[in-house]
Parts: sequence; structure tokens; C-alpha cells
Amino acid sequence: MEIAYLADHPDWVPVVALMHQLTMRMPSERNYDHSLQMFAARGNRDKLPIALVAIEDSIPVGSVSLVQRQLNVGDACSPWLAGLFVLAEYRKRGVADALMREAEQLAVALGHHRLYLFTHTAELYYRKRDWENIGTVHPPEVRHQSVVMQKHLR
Repeated sequence: MEIAYLADHPDWVPVVALMHQLTMRMPSERNYDHSLQMFAARGNRDKLPIALVAIEDSIPVGSVSLVQRQLNVGDACSPWLAGLFVLAEYRKRGVADALMREAEQLAVALGHHRLYLFTHTAELYYRKRDWENIGTVHPPEVRHQSVVMQKHLR
């Protein structure tokens, strides 16, 4: 498995956007066109937003992004780990952990010492990986109360 910048594979933007839309079960108002625009904007290598992709057998199987702002919780909370997903048939193989490790290393390389995220489904997963709960939010685009978490980077 390889982790690469989506910027190095711009032809995959439509595929990754669709995989994100389907895997994350996005609400209908956050349609494919929204995901396509979002991932097209994440085609950077040295400034936020940045998307990374996991590649197995020459195809993208997962992604994660670093973004400047994810929720309206204040400017001090930045950057955010966003949209971590892995296709179902590639789960339980360390793909998500590899994507997160690479995103964390990238955040440090960009001068950040802390990352934030929100989740309504995977709090335990992140807790096991040294993320800590710092509050709850109910973002309208998610429709669920979510936990805001942070991780101090080394």
C-alpha cells in the first residue's frame, strides 16, 4: 500500500469524491457535485487543504484530508483531520492508520502541533490512537451530535 497526495493523481478526484460520498453516507444536500468541488480544492501539496489517498493495486482505496476549518468553533482550532474513509473491502488492514499517520506527519511538517476532528461514529477508534475529547457539537450538516477531539502531535 502507498499513501500519496491527491494532487499527484488529479484524475482520481471524481473517483475519490464519489467514494467519499458513498462511504460517508452524506446527506442528500451534500451531493456529489459538492464532494467533487471539495476534493478538487484539496489538490495541494504544501498548503491547506490537502487530501491524501491510500493506493492498493494501483487504485485509490481510502482518503483523509487536512483542512483549515471544519466547524465554526473558533479560529484557534486548526487544522482539522477530515473525511477519513476506507472502502469496506480494505478495512481492518491498517489503511486508516496509515492515512492518519501520514496526515499527522504532514501537519507537523507544515508547522502544526495539534490536530482537531469531529466524529459521531468513531470516538473509540480515535481515543485508542491518542485523541482526546474536548467537547460536543451538533453541526447541521451532519444531523448528529458529534464529539470534537484533538491530538497533540510530536
